[in-house]
Amino acid sequence: MYPNYKIISEKEEEIQSLLQKIERQELLSPISETLGQKLERLEGIEFSDKIPHLSGTECDPYQVIAEIRTLIQDHPFETTRIHSNVDTIPGDPEKLTVHVELEGRFRDFQELIFQIAQLFCAKSIEHIGIQASYPDHIFNLRVWILQDL
Repeated sequence: MYPNYKIISEKEEEIQSLLQKIERQELLSPISETLGQKLERLEGIEFSDKIPHLSGTECDPYQVIAEIRTLIQDHPFETTRIHSNVDTIPGDPEKLTVHVELEGRFRDFQELIFQIAQLFCAKSIEHIGIQASYPDHIFNLRVWILQDL
């Protein structure tokens, strides 16, 4: 009798383990379907190889600032302030920065960041600040720019 009890006990544990796996699968199934649908939508997106950049091998800081202003104007930001230290620190490519302050929607700001990051003479985005404000957000951005290559 004892061997039968041991076999029955092992089978019951195996059944409980399988029932837990089935329950987990039932819980995760809707999430898996949603992710699958989102992945299918992503597969349909075509990414462009076209990167907006300044022509030539020299980076004119004033032209970079003008390019950033143009990118900002393509988005519906409420208030815009752009400060740069181009006039105060000429000739030092390590310290040329552009400070941008915007008010608007996060989606527009996100697109703007990607566009600025693709600029040929934008060395890096050093700082991103986001403050919640009703109805929009206030964004701060500091971009390092190259002076000459």
